[in-house]
Amino acid sequence: MSNTPTKYLHSKGILTNKMFICLLVLIGLATLSALYYVIIKPQVSKGFTEFFILDQNGKTVNYPSDLIIGGQGKVFLNIVNHEGKQENYNVEVIIDGSEINQIAPIQLADKASWQTEVDFTANTFGNDQNIQFLLFEGNQLDLPTDSLQLWFNVNE
Repeated sequence: MSNTPTKYLHSKGILTNKMFICLLVLIGLATLSALYYVIIKPQVSKGFTEFFILDQNGKTVNYPSDLIIGGQGKVFLNIVNHEGKQENYNVEVIIDGSEINQIAPIQLADKASWQTEVDFTANTFGNDQNIQFLLFEGNQLDLPTDSLQLWFNVNE
């Protein structure tokens, strides 16, 4: 009878070791599956375009906000292509609903950037005037992909 408890403990230890090995194998398979999913089959992200305005100093703080009639405002319009392919862009510049400029075509390779200076003249007296920059991608010219706007006042 003295061997029975030892046999029982010994067989229980073997069972515990087998369970531990099975657990390690399952963890290993789960790790390999995760690595396959992340490395071999990466998720394709959707491309995007950066579209932004900078002031005369290349910052986003001192946009023209108070002009006099006949005075000029100046900003730098920027586009950066992250679409994963070459892309064509068109930009429309509109002040208070009237188109004042169209910049097209702008052709950018993937990861390429473009910048241009945009000058606009304040011709109408009044507060809360609006300048819009509409971005169109590809041949889609009926609906802008993105838009930016600045508000400014015109004094006499």
